[in-house]
Amino acid sequence: MPSVLTRLSRGSVWREPVIDFRGKHHRVDRAGILPLPKRPIPIWFGGFVPAAFERAAHHGDGFQFGAAVGNALMEGVHLDGRYPFVRLVRGKAQLGMHTDRGMIALTLEGAKVLTEQDAFCVEIEDFQPKGNIFAVGVTDATADIRIWDEVAVRHRGEVRASGNAAMTPREMRELRRGEAVRVRHRLPAKAL
Repeated sequence: MPSVLTRLSRGSVWREPVIDFRGKHHRVDRAGILPLPKRPIPIWFGGFVPAAFERAAHHGDGFQFGAAVGNALMEGVHLDGRYPFVRLVRGKAQLGMHTDRGMIALTLEGAKVLTEQDAFCVEIEDFQPKGNIFAVGVTDATADIRIWDEVAVRHRGEVRASGNAAMTPREMRELRRGEAVRVRHRLPAKAL
């Protein structure tokens, strides 16, 4: 299946009026899209089994964090548990868990991957989060964040919390009031 997905999502289907494909298990005869799109159409994946996560991360445009960050997050990961409690585990560290929203909720270890990729990050002043993060404490936010995205909350590269964005990056930077991030996990108070 991946060869079909790669060919259809990255190949000539977006550039040629008609294509043919013959793989080991699949065949596509005289497929096409008219009128041809001006740019490739994003391919989104869904599912609740390990193979679906792998397809989304490696072949799709619609993985929760995008292809580059999604690949970094899934590198060396094995999936543990049964739906709806599927955990993403690398070595002995749990990076995240599939949620009832159909998204991956990150742990602090998963938030470190976002920080390494400099994506989906909210920069805060030098304080230890004890609850949710308010806009007054935010100094910067990466431009890729959308409301409800999973984000890493950090100070000078050190992950201090993870949770969901409650504002756009611009609102986080410019507003002095309001909840910027709903925190799910945070460093223990003694960690700083």
